Amino acid sequence: MESNASLVFNREKLLDLFTHFKDGIFTLDSSYRVESVNPKAIRILRLNEQTIRGKRMPVLFPSNHLNLETFLKNAIDTKGYTEYKNYFPEYKKWFQFRAYPFENEFSVFIKDITGQIQTEQILTIEREVHVLHATQSPIQNTLNYLLKGLEKIFPGYHAGLMELDKSGKFLNHLSSPSLPSEYTDALNGIPTGLNSGSCGTASYLKQPVFVNDIKTDPLWTNCNALAVSLGFVSCWSFPLLDSKSEVMGSLGIYIKESKLPDVEEAKKLERFSYLISVLLEHKRTRDTIEFSNELYKTVLAATNDAIWDLDIVNNVMNWGKSMKKLFGYDSELKPYTLEDWKNHIHPDDRAHTFDEFMKVMSSDHLMYWEDEYRFIKADGVFSYVYDRGLIIRDEHGKAIRMVGAMQDISERKNSELMLKQLNDSLEKRAIELQSSNNELEKFAYIASHDLKEPLRMISSFLQLFKSRYEHVIDDKGKEYIHFAVDGAERMKELINDLLEYSRLFIHETSPEKFNPENEIKEVLRIFENEIKETGAIISYSGLNEIFANRNQFLQLMQNLIGNAIKYKSEKIPRINITSYNDDIQSTFTVNDNGIGIEKEFQEKVFDMFQRLHSRNKYSGTGIGLAICKKIVAMHNGSIWVESSPGEGSSFIVNFPFR
Repeated sequence: MESNASLVFNREKLLDLFTHFKDGIFTLDSSYRVESVNPKAIRILRLNEQTIRGKRMPVLFPSNHLNLETFLKNAIDTKGYTEYKNYFPEYKKWFQFRAYPFENEFSVFIKDITGQIQTEQILTIEREVHVLHATQSPIQNTLNYLLKGLEKIFPGYHAGLMELDKSGKFLNHLSSPSLPSEYTDALNGIPTGLNSGSCGTASYLKQPVFVNDIKTDPLWTNCNALAVSLGFVSCWSFPLLDSKSEVMGSLGIYIKESKLPDVEEAKKLERFSYLISVLLEHKRTRDTIEFSNELYKTVLAATNDAIWDLDIVNNVMNWGKSMKKLFGYDSELKPYTLEDWKNHIHPDDRAHTFDEFMKVMSSDHLMYWEDEYRFIKADGVFSYVYDRGLIIRDEHGKAIRMVGAMQDISERKNSELMLKQLNDSLEKRAIELQSSNNELEKFAYIASHDLKEPLRMISSFLQLFKSRYEHVIDDKGKEYIHFAVDGAERMKELINDLLEYSRLFIHETSPEKFNPENEIKEVLRIFENEIKETGAIISYSGLNEIFANRNQFLQLMQNLIGNAIKYKSEKIPRINITSYNDDIQSTFTVNDNGIGIEKEFQEKVFDMFQRLHSRNKYSGTGIGLAICKKIVAMHNGSIWVESSPGEGSSFIVNFPFR
C-alpha cells in the first residue's frame, strides 16, 4: 500500500498539474455539470469560478450548446477520447474541446485556437484567391471574394478597399462587400493627406493608421459625420504599396466598437493588404505584360508554391517552372498524366490521397480539393506537401479542368517534430528538477532540525563553564564567552527560521474559504507584550473572505505585523489592515507609519537573508519576508511593498480564488 506521505505527494502533484496545465480543464459529472475548473479555463472564458461551477457545461456556450451536448454524450457513450472544435460568437473565439471519460466522471480540456484557425483560414483564402486569379476571374470578383473572406475570419469587421486615381491625389471606392451603399458612394474622391480620415492619412504617410474613436480623433474632424451616423467607432487603415513602395490605395477596417488591433491581429491584416497590393499591381500591368507570365510572377512572389494545371478531359497535367524549382520535374520535357501524379505519392499515402481526390472530382458540385501527403522529388527524396486545387466544371457540373498549387511543408513538419521532442525533453527535465527540489527541501528541513541539538549543547556548556570558572576568568575571557553564546543564540534563531521556511514545502497547502478576523486576533495575542511596550495601535474592520491555508495565512500576517511593530519610527506605531475582493482575487494591505524602505530595496527585501539594518539596531535573520513571499507564491498570488523612507510602508498581498 502507498504511504500517507506518498498519497499527499501525489495529490500535490495532481493539484499542481491541474492548476498550471497550459490548457483549460473542466471536470464534469455524468450530467455534464462542472465540478471543478482550473485557472486557465477561467482566464480563457473570462468568467469567475462561481459562475462556472455547478453549471451544465453546454449552458456556458449557448451558441453551440446542442453540438456540445452531442459531443459530451458521444464521449460518455464511447468511453473514449473525443474532440470537437468550433467558433463561439459569445466569446468571439475558436475553441477546441477534448474529452477524456472515466468511470463516473470525465475531464474536458479547452484550448483557445483562434490564432491558429485564423492563420489557417488566411492561408486558405490566399490560395483560393491565387487560383481564382489563375483562372482569369474578373479582378472585382476576386477582391470581393477576398474581403468577404477577411470579414468571415474577423466577425464584426467591415472591410473597404479604395484605389488611388491616376493623379495620385484622390482615392476612389473599389470594393466593400458589407459597407452600406450610402457610405461607399461617399468614399469617392477622398483626398490623400493629413486629417483626411484613416485611409487618406495612411495613403499619405505610407504607413498603417489606427483610430479607435472616429467621433473625436482629429484625423476625422472634417469627414466623420456619416461614419458616426452609421455606428462606426473605430477605423484601421493599411496603405497598399506596389513593388516600388508607391501607393496604390488603402484597405480600411471599420468596427462598431472602440478598439485597437493587437500585434498579431495587425500582422494578419497586413497580410491581406499585401495580397491585395499584389492583385492591384497585376491589375495595373496586365494590359502591357502577358497575363500568364505576370500571374506566374505574382503567385510565386506571394506563395512560392508549385502551380499545376490539369486538363481533365484530355488527361494532361502541366507542371509549371516552380515545380522544377521545388521538386525537379519539368513538364516541358515530358507530358504528365493524372496517373503520373498518383505514382509520385508516397505508397503509404497514395490510396487515401487519390481516393479523396477522385471523390471530390467526381462530385457534381464540390469546387475545392486539399490534402497533405508525401511527394517524391526527382532526386528520390520524399517531401511533405500541402496541395490544393480549384475545380472548373461545365454547365452540367462535370469537372473539365483543375488548377492548383503545391507547397513544400517539410520544414514545418520537421520543426513540429523537433518542437515535440524538445517539449518532451523539457517536461522530463521539469519532472527531474521537481524531484531534485523536493529532496533538497527535505534535506534542508532535516539538516536544520538536527543542527539545533549541538547548538543547544554548545550554548549550555558555555553557560556552565562561565558559572563554574567565572572567578578565575578575566574580563576579556568573559567577553569571548558572551560573543560565543550570542553567536549560538543567533544561529539557533536562524535555524528556527530555516525550519519554518522548510515546513512550507513539506506540509500540504489545503486551502479553504474563511474570514481571516480570528487569525488576525491570534496574531495580536502573540504580540501582546510588544504592543503594550510600544503603544502600537492596530486597526482592522470589514475583512472579506479569503481562499487560503489558515496556518500559512496566520504565519504571513504574523511576519507582516511583527515587522510593522519592529521597524517603527519615533512615532507611536499605527498599523491598519484592510481588504477587498473582486471577481478573481482577494487583496490584503498591511499599512504602517514606520521607518519605510528605500525604493531600490523594495524588491530585495523579499529575498532570503536580506537585511537592510545592522543586528545591533534591529534583530532578525532576514528570512521573514522570504517566508511571506513563498507562502503567497504557493497560493499562486503576489506580494509587493509600496513605501517611502520616513513615511511608512504598505505591504499588498493578492490571493486568487481557485
